[in-house]
Amino acid sequence: MSDSLQNYRVLCKAISLLLPNQLEVVIHDLGSGKIAHIENPYSNRKVGDDSLIDEDELTTEIDNKAIIGPYSKSTPEGESTKSITSVLRDDKGVATHLLCINMKTGLLAQSAKLLASLIDFESKQQSPALMGSDWRENANQIIAKTLAELGMAMHATSKADKLKIVTALEANQIFQVRGSSDYVAKAFGISRASLYTLLRDVRQH
Repeated sequence: MSDSLQNYRVLCKAISLLLPNQLEVVIHDLGSGKIAHIENPYSNRKVGDDSLIDEDELTTEIDNKAIIGPYSKSTPEGESTKSITSVLRDDKGVATHLLCINMKTGLLAQSAKLLASLIDFESKQQSPALMGSDWRENANQIIAKTLAELGMAMHATSKADKLKIVTALEANQIFQVRGSSDYVAKAFGISRASLYTLLRDVRQH
């Protein structure tokens, strides 16, 4: 690799360290048609191997392009990956190398499915009948659902946001239960007097 591309070695190493064992970074030499550098070679390739790039397709892709992708590939074990390629050019604008980043997506896809099953309010099953009379659990679910709809955490809510939560709680008769005002005030992180002010505003409208 020429001296002008030495910095790309460091860049490849840095990128590969972001997600150990998940990112493969490759530099292809278009002049020789060989792999010039590779980090975290989970594809079982090594420096000096043929790049095996379709020259006709490559010519079309790199014409006036700086980035190719993202596009899908697979590892030798059949695991799905997502890849993106940057076209490296010399001072005259001629494409000389390709810097390819390949990321395994199998674990990410599994994690996404797990998170979706845990945090999907739309398809969330109702609490079992045993918990149906637990007003605290009902209040928690109403607060959580309203916060999710607002897209924020409790500590970031404004007065208007808190009014929306109180409105939802009032609609479900949570405040008819003895002790609920103290419970909700603590959940809001405000005094009981402040909660009563919010509740009064809701009931007046």
